[in-house]
Parts: sequence; structure tokens; C-alpha cells
Amino acid sequence: MAPPNVDYTLYLVTDSTPAILGEKDLVQVVKNAVAGGATIIQYRDKTSETADLVRIARQLHEVTRAAGVPLLINDRIDVALAVGVEGVHIGQDDLDLKTARRVLGPDAIIGVTANSEEEAIIAAKDGADYLGLGTVFATPTKDNTKSIIGTAGVQLILTSLAGKGLNVKTVCIGGINALNVQRVLYQTASAQKQLDGVAVVSAIVAADDARQAASHLRELVRKPPLFAASSSRPVLSHEDLRIKAPELIKRMAGKKPLCHNMTNLVVQNFAANVALAVGASPIMSNNGLEASDLAGLGGSLVINMGTVTPDMRDNYLKALAAYNAVGGPTLYDPVGAGATQQRRDGVKTLLAGGYFTVIKGNEGEVRTVAGATGFQQHGVDSGASQLSLDEKVQLVKATAAREHNVVLMTGATDVISDGQRTLTISNGHALLGEITGSGCTLGTTIASVLAVEREDPLLAAVTAILMYEIAGERAAVRDDVRGPGTFVPALIDELVESAIALPEPEDLAEPGDNSLKRRQSEDADTESSSKRQRTSPGKTSPKTKGKEEVVSSAARPRSLTPVESKNEDSKAQTPAEDSKDARRRGSAKGADEKQRSKRLFGALLGNLNRPSDRTSKRRAEIEQRKKAELQKQDDERLEDRQKGLERLAVQRKKEQINVDERDMHVRHKNLLSKANFLQTRAEPKLYYRPWDLLSDEEDLVEQQIKDAQAQIDRELVEWEDEKQRRLNEFEESKASRDTNETPPKPDTNPANDEEPSDADSLKAKQNGKTNSPLQRDANADADVAGAEEADKATAETKDSVRASPQPAINTENEKQERKLGKDTPEESGAVQQTQDEQNDKPDNAPNRDGDEEPQTQSDVKEDKEDIDDDGDHMVEGDEDNVIY
Repeated sequence: MAPPNVDYTLYLVTDSTPAILGEKDLVQVVKNAVAGGATIIQYRDKTSETADLVRIARQLHEVTRAAGVPLLINDRIDVALAVGVEGVHIGQDDLDLKTARRVLGPDAIIGVTANSEEEAIIAAKDGADYLGLGTVFATPTKDNTKSIIGTAGVQLILTSLAGKGLNVKTVCIGGINALNVQRVLYQTASAQKQLDGVAVVSAIVAADDARQAASHLRELVRKPPLFAASSSRPVLSHEDLRIKAPELIKRMAGKKPLCHNMTNLVVQNFAANVALAVGASPIMSNNGLEASDLAGLGGSLVINMGTVTPDMRDNYLKALAAYNAVGGPTLYDPVGAGATQQRRDGVKTLLAGGYFTVIKGNEGEVRTVAGATGFQQHGVDSGASQLSLDEKVQLVKATAAREHNVVLMTGATDVISDGQRTLTISNGHALLGEITGSGCTLGTTIASVLAVEREDPLLAAVTAILMYEIAGERAAVRDDVRGPGTFVPALIDELVESAIALPEPEDLAEPGDNSLKRRQSEDADTESSSKRQRTSPGKTSPKTKGKEEVVSSAARPRSLTPVESKNEDSKAQTPAEDSKDARRRGSAKGADEKQRSKRLFGALLGNLNRPSDRTSKRRAEIEQRKKAELQKQDDERLEDRQKGLERLAVQRKKEQINVDERDMHVRHKNLLSKANFLQTRAEPKLYYRPWDLLSDEEDLVEQQIKDAQAQIDRELVEWEDEKQRRLNEFEESKASRDTNETPPKPDTNPANDEEPSDADSLKAKQNGKTNSPLQRDANADADVAGAEEADKATAETKDSVRASPQPAINTENEKQERKLGKDTPEESGAVQQTQDEQNDKPDNAPNRDGDEEPQTQSDVKEDKEDIDDDGDHMVEGDEDNVIY
């Protein structure tokens, strides 16, 4: 094996073509690159003659050997032997690794190109010293590129190597330059393994100053990118939101950050108004040349792919590079990504062109970003959902982990994750889906908050989602909203109301001095609580239907019809006091706003609800069963894959026997040929044969022929034994595998797998149930929903007034605290802790067509006794909210 101290940090691969090298001298370029920090050099030349390759390689070796830097030859082992360099790099179509190792010896550095998990694992097991992974991005330096794997493909290979326990060195190659090298290292890293270096070609060879280019790249490789998120990611609990969300709103209101929108023409005006409403300063510019100046102002960038043209794509890439260079937060909204091939290509181009802090889209758009195929998005709408909530959670979490950013999938239940922390949020109103640009302006809101919170993008995104969707709920139930047309201005008004800030120190001063500002002149009696009137059923959000709405004074919109005050000491105003009364009303309004600010944004987050014990038990059982089924499927797939690899290994071993036999015959032929010639004594030895041989020379040649033939005969006998031994090993291995493969055990309960009788099927259909596995899961899910309906009915009889839709988040940490007997906040809302609620509907729950099986009083009583989950109680509508 190669020396363990080889440094692969900055791996230079040369290119002698005029398009890359130009008129420069390759030896001088390499000399400058080594002086600038290149740690290993590969001489790659696919066109020159062998004599020229040997000559240039010797010149390069003098440079690298003096600097203590290894020199490798691409593909040509004969050139490597002739020059005596430190090693070679071979591709998948070149000489096999084992033969190269046998020829070059154990101390040579041998690298192998790998484009897939399988190629990487085989090369690592065969003893490669390092792997060259790629191609990462499209590049003109290779004409036979199999496929572009991107940073996601490199990360997948690294994860597979780590999972197999293969600690081989790795570098990536293909389109790496100073603009993307930090992002490549950041996005390819997995939790188990990272790249050991990067291989570059044009970034150094084509540079005017190779030394400066190498030095700059070496410096970039050593430090993380400016946009890299903090490695410490604390659990995002309900209490965190209560404390941190108001602080973010205050910082945004005070800073008024720039929000650079590169969005479609349909929503530019709407997006600008929303940015102003939440406290940001919008600029609507689709000119990528302006981005370098705007990026330096400390704001954020929104790229909304509503308008897809080649020119716009170029502008997007220019702006993205500008904001990445300064570490500015960026949000990508791939509008209609799965609708056309043009948009799908645009997604690939933009993801390869830079880093996005947040990717936001509906189900179809996020699936396109994740690389899913086999579905067609209709326009910019998501259409009917094709994934369950669990599948959405897994998709969003995996995509976020792959991209090292935050991914948001919007829908009836929003799913958001940064790869480690995953939340679902169920807020908003149906009217948000009936207006143009609601999703685009949600992206503007998120980007505005990102501009003031760069350390934790997930916290910023969740805060923005809650602000936007709760404002939508409140706008929808206003008396002046009669449909989509009147909903838009109401939404903007409610966003202004939601963009509250923490009170300044002077706002908290006690009144009493007439010299204080008029907005501080009212006493603390304005703290009297004010409840929103119940809305009519026709204006109730589908997510909050059946609940009585209660909003604190901090959450009440200004434009809502005022409710009666509970302060009975207030006095009526006389006509003589009109002018004074007007001033006092203005002062009272300011004081009321101050008190609403004191309540803070946290009042919108609500109280936590506790799910019932039996519901959680049943939920846990269903989850455990599903996990077992998934594990079984994974084991079967792993077993099939292992068998396939074993068959492949056997086939390759058989092919290797044929290769070795052919090599032996070729070697024997060459041995007999050399025996007919004389050799020089000086090194390197040359073979020659005079026209007339002297007697002693004839004797020498005859003896050489005899020795060669004897060696050939001996090796043929040895080869027959070796060949038979290998074939016997194959037969023994096959017999051993056949013996170890036992037939599956019969089911001890055949009735579970038997087809139901006709009578049973008829009875099941009459009851609305079947015995299929999917229906049994659905029936079990229905039992859970029935218990929740009973819990809801009990809760409604105890409380005369229930809260309006407010977010609440229930974390695993808080569950553990309740198990230990600790106090936890009892706050209700729309963001809760669930796992698989979508799969936990009971047998007697209403089906999707509205049919409902009759439920007896005993059933209700039994369901009410189904209490679990650490003594918690769950309220209807909360099963959609979860922190994973």
C-alpha cells in the first residue's frame, strides 16, 4: 500500500490541450502550482506519443520530487515504470487494479475512478489507495463522462463507504473551482465520512497565475463557507418559539432588512406589499448584474422560478453566486418544477449552480428537487397528494440532509426539516389556496426573517410560517372578508398586525407623569382581557371548525369589530369634552397597542394538548408493526443484493481465471521470444541478435531456450493445479451456500394468510371492513380517531369557550418530562407532537365519503377509556401537528 501520509487536499490533474493549457509551458504551470500549495499531481495526456509522455513525465518528476509532492501518471503504467514515479491513476475502462498492483508493487500509489456506490466499494476492497469520485459537475475536460452525479451522488458514495467500514481516501473531480469548492466540500460531507480533498483541472491549468490560483484554492479548502449553518442545532421546542420568535420579529422590525425578490411578474406587487407588511424593505429586481451590489447590504435573496427563460436562468445564477460569496441567505421556490422538461432542467441547473438556505415548494415541486421521477405536475399547482404524511416527512428530511439546508413542503399540513429536526405545521386557511401568489409571498416572508436570523434557518422559517399562516386565519374570519377578492387586503392588514415587536424599556414605565409621551399616558387598566366574538360557521377555517375562538389582546387584529370591555369603571364622554375625548381615544388606542405588544407573539402559539394514553399506545403498536415490516423488507432487499454481489464476485473470479491464463500464454510467448536474443550488460538492458552468431553465443541462445521452455512447462503444470483448485473452491462455495439456504418456516397461524371465505367477505363488506392488510391498518386507524372524537366531546362539555387556531409544538423532551412528573406548559395550538396520526384512524370513524358506522354508547365508553400516552389528553384537530 501507499505511504499513509499522502496529502490529497489539493489534487492537480494536468491538461495539455490547447483549449485549457493555451500557450503556457506545462512544466512551469506545475512548478507554480506546487509552489502555491498543490499537494499531489497527476499527469494526464491522452493524445501524445509514448516518447513524448516519458520525456515530459521526467521533467515533471524532477519538479515534484524536489518539492516532496507525489507524481502520478494517468492510465499509462508503462510510462510510470519507465519514469519511476510514485504511482498511477486508472479508470474503470483501464487496466484492472489487481494487475496494476502486481506490476507496480505494494508501495505504489494507485487511485481508481468511481462513479457509483458499487464501483467505489469494489475498488476499495481491492486495495485502492484513494478514489476519484465524480464527475460532480459538467466539464469539457472529459469526453466519456458516464453521468453527472453532483454533490448528492458524492455524498451517497461516501455514506456507503462508511457503512461498509471502508476507510479509503477520497477526492472528487469535475468542474471544481474557486466559486464552488467550499460548497462542494460542505454539501458532500455526511455524518460518517467527508472528502479528503478536491481534484481540479482548469481552475489551475487555465489560470493566468497558477501559483496564485493554487494558493487561493488551498485557502478556501481549509475553511467552511460563509453560508454554512451552525453545527449546534438545539431542539426547537414550544418554549423556544415563545422566547425566540418575538425576538426575531423585533429584530426584523428594527433592522428592516433588504429582501431581494427575483420573482415572477404575476406577484411582484403582492410580494412587495407583503415584505413591507412584515417589516422588511423589498426590492424587485430580476437583473443578475445588480446582485453583487445588493448582496453586500446584509439582506436576503428570493429566487422564484415562475418565469423560466435562458436569460432569467443566467440572471438567477449570477445573483445566487453573489449572495453565496458573502454568505447571504437565499430561498429557492421552484414554481411548477415538475410541469415541463424546461423547468426540470432549470431545477438541476440552479441546484448545481449554488447553495440555497431554504428550498420551499409544494409536494410536486419538492419531489422534483429530490430527484423523484414517474409523475407529472399539472401547471404550478401541486394537485392531489400522492404521499402520506409519513412519506412526506421522510422525503423532506432526506432532501434537507442531502442538501445541508432547510426544506419546506407546503400543503394542508406543512412539513419542514433541516435534516435533523423535523416539524409539521397545520395553520392557514382555505382562502390562501384561492388567491394567486400566496405561496410566493410566503417565500418572501421567510426570506425576510432569514435576513435577521442566519444561525438557525429552521427557527427563522418556522417563525415566518406561523406569522403568515395565522395572519391568513385571522384575515379569513374578518367581517369585511367575503371571498378571495377582499381576502388579499385583509391578509396584508393582518400581517402588519402580526409583525409586533417586544416593547422598548420606556414602554414598560409606569404612567402618572403628564410629561410622558401620549402613547404612554394610559394606565394599566387597558390590560383587561378582550375576547374575539365567535365567528359564523360559514367563515370558520376548515382546520378550526367546531372550535370556539379566543384571541388574546396581543393577537386581536386592529380591524376586527371591537368587543365589549370588562372594565366597568369607564365613564361616558360628554359633548363638551369632544376635543379632549378625541385625544384620549388616540392615547387609549396607543396604550392598547402597547399592551398587545406586551403579550408578544407567543400568545399566538397557544397551549399544548395532551394525547390520550390508549391512542398513543395504539399508535405506538401500529408504528412498531410498520417498522418491523419495513425492517423485514430492508433485510430481504439486503439479502438479495448480497446474493447478487456474491454471484457477481464468482463470475468475476471465473473471468479472472481466463484472464490469468491468457496472460500466462502471452508471457510464455514473450519468454521464448526473448530467449532467442542476446542482452546487453549495461542498464537498461537491450535485446539484440547478430546476423551471424558465434559458437558460444549459439550455445548461450540454446541454453536460454531450454531454460525458458523448462520454465514454461513447470508453470503450465502449476497452472493446471491452481486452476483446478480455484474451480473446486467455486463448487465448494456453491454447495455451502445451497446447504445454508433453508426453506422458509411455515406460518404457525395459517388462518392469518388464508383468503377469507365468501361469507366472511360478504359480512366484512356489509360492515364496511375487509380483511386485507391495508384495510386492517385503516380499521385500526379508525379506532384511534374514534377515541379522539370521544375525548373531544368530553373536552367541549367542560369548556364553554375554546381557543382560536394557535400554533403549539409538543416535543419528545416534554413527553419525557411528563413521564418523570415534571410540569409542562399546557398550551393548545396547531403544531403538535405526532407520529403516524395519518395512519391511526379508528374502525368506527367516518370514512372519506362521509359514511359513518353507528357507534353504541358502550363503544363510546370503551373509546373514552382508551387513555394512554403518559396520561395526556388529545383534542380533535391536533393529530396533524408533530415535532419528529
